[in-house]
Amino acid sequence: MAMDHILPFRSFDWEKETWDDYKKKLEQHFMVYSVEEGMKKTMFIDDCDSKTYTLLRGLCQPKTPAQKSYKELCDLLTQYFSISSNVDNEANQCSAGSSSTSCQQQQSSSMQGRSSQHGQIPQSTDPLPCSSGSATIRTNFPTPDEETEAKIHQFSRYINLQDDETDTVVIVQVFKDLDIEPKYYHAAISQLFLDNIDRDSRLRDLVALVISEMFEQKVITKADYLHALEEMFYMADDLIGDIPQLYENLASFYVTLLKQRYITLSNVRNAAQCVLQRSGATLLKELLLQYEALYGKDATIMLWYDSFLCLTDFIKIGSPETAAQYLTDANLGYLFEDLSMEAVCNHVQYLLKANVKFLQIYNWLSRYVSRQRKASNEFIRTITRAVIEHCIEDKATLNESEFIKWFPILQKYIDGRPERELNAMYAIQRLMVELEHPQNLMQIIMEGILYNDILKEGIALWLESTDPLEESGKRTCLEGITRFIEMFIYELIEDAEE
Repeated sequence: MAMDHILPFRSFDWEKETWDDYKKKLEQHFMVYSVEEGMKKTMFIDDCDSKTYTLLRGLCQPKTPAQKSYKELCDLLTQYFSISSNVDNEANQCSAGSSSTSCQQQQSSSMQGRSSQHGQIPQSTDPLPCSSGSATIRTNFPTPDEETEAKIHQFSRYINLQDDETDTVVIVQVFKDLDIEPKYYHAAISQLFLDNIDRDSRLRDLVALVISEMFEQKVITKADYLHALEEMFYMADDLIGDIPQLYENLASFYVTLLKQRYITLSNVRNAAQCVLQRSGATLLKELLLQYEALYGKDATIMLWYDSFLCLTDFIKIGSPETAAQYLTDANLGYLFEDLSMEAVCNHVQYLLKANVKFLQIYNWLSRYVSRQRKASNEFIRTITRAVIEHCIEDKATLNESEFIKWFPILQKYIDGRPERELNAMYAIQRLMVELEHPQNLMQIIMEGILYNDILKEGIALWLESTDPLEESGKRTCLEGITRFIEMFIYELIEDAEE
């Protein structure tokens, strides 16, 4: 049927209907008028209001809606509103009829037994370093001959003579020059462990850095390393009498590799199977304490969450509650808490810079931010700052293409709610203060916000707000957007007349 004989369909009303309901009615409209498949996209885009079309522009990046098929556009919106619905459900569960304590208990429970729940969550979006160990599986680890044994001891003694300034690249080259056959590399690692397990921390740290460099250069495989580590655990009962701090010392050999993702916490657990029943609790405690000392609490939380392990996979001293209490007594109770909002902001910006898919950011936030906090003003300010700051170039101007690409994140979590919009405006104000009010930047940001039809009610509330706790820098912000304020008021008057 020709386009001029087909009545237009109404726009999608976000406030009054769900996307699924609208889509069904739209499909029925197409069926009544026998609309051909090739015409559906054109009609759908023509029927979109500015809010829906702006959302589609962001979801289609780097393409435009016109470059997508009708089905692709519908699939993008279905995925988007499905995610938004999940966010709303989480927020409602922790605001309507759920106390703060109950939400914290849910978080603690997920820490104690996540094998079924977390099995459905995608793996971390952090890029993993490549290592030949990930593609190499070995089952044969031969004992070195006398000549090779002598070379291995020679290399271990060489490391013992190095100081903190020695370049690990040079040390690894010395190892290569010894021409040890790769099938014996596991024995070289074992010897480094044995010769340094009871030495001072400087040498243990140097051994860890050398092994890290070996991974970096793809000299050794993960199989080589884990076999050597497993041998150390098999000797643990014999060593611990002379080295009471054995598990603390052993942790020095793998915390760096855990951070660099050459090995995982599950790898350590599997290598330590022979000692878990007796010493798994101590092993995990020392590992986590040392990881925290080097990389901080937020990184330690992420290490544990990314492992998808239960506490009782390591701690064999009773129930999950007993295991949780053991870690709490060791000052590791923060593992049951959320990441700090500063860490959330930093990692979201990392993901934005890495240009990951929208769904990956959502999954990451779902894993690391509790349901209760995702509904909080603190979170809204954090996510707003993360997105806006990412889109600012040279602390002076707004990258509009980045803003168009990522503003759907703000739309999803702010969800058109006036209180959230107001807090997003406070976050932008605070960012301008910290940047010392770059010329015209606030004006550009506000125009971008208005053009993309987000925070409209929040802007009005922010202009009217007299909250003394939010006054810092506001006057200077207002002075920099006088032209925008005139345009905004004019648009409000036009809306009222319509």
